[in-house]
Amino acid sequence: KHNRAAYVPYLREKEDGKTTVEFGPLVTLGISTSFGLFLKAFQDGKAIYDPGDKITLKDGRWTPRSRSQFRINLNDISAIYQEVREVDLRRSTI
Repeated sequence: KHNRAAYVPYLREKEDGKTTVEFGPLVTLGISTSFGLFLKAFQDGKAIYDPGDKITLKDGRWTPRSRSQFRINLNDISAIYQEVREVDLRRSTI
């Protein structure tokens, strides 16, 4: 879907009612994709369709909203990108 994407890991911790979030430091970059790679990832079982529907109660009426998306394991993203790089933000040279 995105020709260039950054996948940023995070750690969320709750302590004494306070939530802290820490991002990185290793970031995975996916560079240059195509619809053909996307379809091949589905064929190979690396990407899956997630038909997530959301229904909310608004003004006394249930309102459905489709939020379908696809999912892929981070270890398999090389199936949908021509180039995958891992960048350590502590040594930020891209």
